[in-house]
Amino acid sequence: MADTKISALTALTGASVDTTADVLPIVDTSATTTKKILIDELRIALNTYAGQAQTFLGSDVALNNTANYFNIVNTGSIGASGQVWLIIGVVTLDDINSGATMRVRLWDTSTVFAEIVTTVPALSSPVTATIVALVSPSGAATYHLSAKDASSGGGFARTTSTAGTANKATSITAIRLL
Repeated sequence: MADTKISALTALTGASVDTTADVLPIVDTSATTTKKILIDELRIALNTYAGQAQTFLGSDVALNNTANYFNIVNTGSIGASGQVWLIIGVVTLDDINSGATMRVRLWDTSTVFAEIVTTVPALSSPVTATIVALVSPSGAATYHLSAKDASSGGGFARTTSTAGTANKATSITAIRLL
């Protein structure tokens, strides 16, 4: 394992990431060693950065048309020319009719910066998907976390997580890096 390139490792999909158990490598420059960090701990660290915006979904959004992407949450107007922003979207998806294929994207309604496909495996079995993009705006822009139920039209973006935490299950976070 020590001689394996990161690019040669098995990839995880956003839906299969356990944010409380899965880890990312991180270089601790004060100790000149590589360490690990939980995804939830990285979120905490990034939330302390002064150049950020975060929005949570206030009520469930019905994904009731298989042809349309529905705006779930957005950043509001952020950014300026020469800046670099990390945009992180987290969405809890559910389907009340059957298992469904869900598509999630980060975009500014004209340019798609990241897009993923995930599956709700069974009736009322929510999944959480995480999607990330780096953007370099030419001026102020609003970034959207959008989703669509591509197969049944019975999907929802949920406000409450499977653990029962209200109004924290779906969000978009923008962090200014430069």
